[in-house]
Amino acid sequence: PTLVNSQFHWLLGKDDNTTTDFLVGLSDNNKFRFNARNFPNWIDISGTTTPIVGTWYHVANVFDGTTARIFVNGVLENSTTSIGIPSSNTLDV
Repeated sequence: PTLVNSQFHWLLGKDDNTTTDFLVGLSDNNKFRFNARNFPNWIDISGTTTPIVGTWYHVANVFDGTTARIFVNGVLENSTTSIGIPSSNTLDV
């Protein structure tokens, strides 16, 4: 990241302000965050790493239909259970 300042910074997503499928970025507590619609629920999960400006990270978010996981540099940092149907749409990433 080039900025870590306690505000949401979405780096990647499928969102048009009315339909959100997923968002990946930094949360307001400076942790990597994954947010996704899993009808009728939401997956909202954050990692534990506080990124350092100018440092590269590999962040992976995985959902297997039951459990969402967030990995940073290959290390599992958090997981949560979410039951529902993953949403999809034709929006560009």
